[in-house]
Amino acid sequence: MSPFRSALIAACLCIFCGANPFAAPSLPDSSSRASESTAALPNDSQQFLALITTYRGKAFCAPSTATIGDAIKVVAQSVKSHPEWQGRYSDQQALQALADAYPCTVSSDTPRSQLGGRKLLATPGGEYATIDTKADIAVIQQLRAGATSETANLAAQVTRASGHYSPPVLFALAEWYYMRGQIDEALFWLNAAGLRGQFDAKICTDASALSAVAELSQRLPPDLYRQQWQDPARINRIVDRVIDWDAKTPADYDHRWISLHGLKAMNSGLGPSVAPGPLTLPQSQWHDIGEKNRQNYRANMYRYAAGDRRPTI
Repeated sequence: MSPFRSALIAACLCIFCGANPFAAPSLPDSSSRASESTAALPNDSQQFLALITTYRGKAFCAPSTATIGDAIKVVAQSVKSHPEWQGRYSDQQALQALADAYPCTVSSDTPRSQLGGRKLLATPGGEYATIDTKADIAVIQQLRAGATSETANLAAQVTRASGHYSPPVLFALAEWYYMRGQIDEALFWLNAAGLRGQFDAKICTDASALSAVAELSQRLPPDLYRQQWQDPARINRIVDRVIDWDAKTPADYDHRWISLHGLKAMNSGLGPSVAPGPLTLPQSQWHDIGEKNRQNYRANMYRYAAGDRRPTI
């Protein structure tokens, strides 16, 4: 599935209404054979219906009277209420919106939070259960706790030992510096988080987890991004520093954090079946992936700074 889809794609799903403009078919359930009825539909429309077919009764529990139009409205309203999504949504965000609108009965003590306070639809099982993000969550929460001497000391510690912290922590560090008016430092850690986040996404074997970096970056103040492009020469210098930092600073954290943002992790908590295979590509490939990631990141950022927002491939 495409990690991110335009919210406008959902509007195109009105083709499910058939010849009668007032007809609204009910949502399919996990036992439906959606592929037989959607073969002629645009690819994104098929994926949206497949998402509903796969997770209805598992991640969300819509009543039998709910229609595809209802699901579209739920996701569209969620996109509208989150302007920071910039009119786009990921599969996880769509499922969270549907779960909020059509909750299944869960135990009151079921874990519901993840990095940065993100909700979970299921508790991951199998290898996913071995990914421990509690320490990172604690650091993120402390960095967002306010202006205290303890928080300042923590920010300094993360800055000194940055290689030990995952991209979600570095995003929070960027926000901490921004809130204190230290824009150059904020931009440095914003790009450091983005660069390492993109690397983690590229070695992750679950394509549906790739949107995690964009989702995390959406939490930062829009003004920080505006300031990023105000001075092309400044951001180019900062990007050069970030590239040098990444090449020289060992990444001593669990790269699998990003796997928890994917649909395979959720699947592992919805039943006995656990997604087969490793969660990351073989480490023998990581060096080359890292080199190419740095080259592409620098090229993209230079082009963006020059006003050309077309990414290099």
